[in-house]
Amino acid sequence: MKEDIDPVNSGKSISILNKTRIEEGPVLAVVDGSTASYKAVWWAANYADHAEEELRIVCTIDPSKLGAASSEEDQSNIDKDSLIDTAKKILAKAKTIALGQGVTAQTFLLRGDPRKTLINISRNYHLMVMGNRATNGLVAKLMGSTSYSVAALSYCPIVVVPYKNDEKETLHLRNTMSHIVVGVDDSEAGDRILNIAAHFANSWDAELTVVSAIPQFAVSCGQLPIVLTDEEMEHIFDVHSKELEEKILPMTMCSIYWRIHNFTVEISKRY
Repeated sequence: MKEDIDPVNSGKSISILNKTRIEEGPVLAVVDGSTASYKAVWWAANYADHAEEELRIVCTIDPSKLGAASSEEDQSNIDKDSLIDTAKKILAKAKTIALGQGVTAQTFLLRGDPRKTLINISRNYHLMVMGNRATNGLVAKLMGSTSYSVAALSYCPIVVVPYKNDEKETLHLRNTMSHIVVGVDDSEAGDRILNIAAHFANSWDAELTVVSAIPQFAVSCGQLPIVLTDEEMEHIFDVHSKELEEKILPMTMCSIYWRIHNFTVEISKRY
């Protein structure tokens, strides 16, 4: 029986990065032996179970970093065979975590530069799930800190699962989504991420809040910047609000999003 709340980690939002649309296909969880990555596997298993998608788990090792120990404690004689053996144990633990959530996952061990490898295989996945805390020592040798660099160039949406907050306190995650917040702008990428967020909200029967921001504009006249007046800023704010509401209106009327609990628009005048 699955746990309703992750006992180690509850109540923290998940970062959904990248700007491509959600499609059907397998979900990929990336594991590196860190607690953060195991929590990502836990979240991915719950998502895959809810979405009725196949779950695959991958561990990527970079043999070129075998000699790049970060401290004297790391200067152990770790050969390639023992590194691979450790990676296999990491995958076995991750598979057990997924099985504990009722999901049977396939596991894969890949060799090469983690960033390039994960970006390349992201073409084949519906969603990639990663933890956001890397560690030193052997874990760093296995994979390193790759979440945000992969997210910037991946071909599928990336979910970055938090593990600790800024105060280094362990966070707790729920295995359901009840409220999703998405930040948008007037770019094509902003439109795509809005569609992704709406998809998630509809899938989880969750509340969706759409947030946008406009800066304190200034225009340049020769060498001197001109700060806009309050009245001019208010006009820009009103125009931006209307444009955003017009963009969202068709989605609120679309039948595929009828389960979204609350479609809210919040606009800040400043970053």
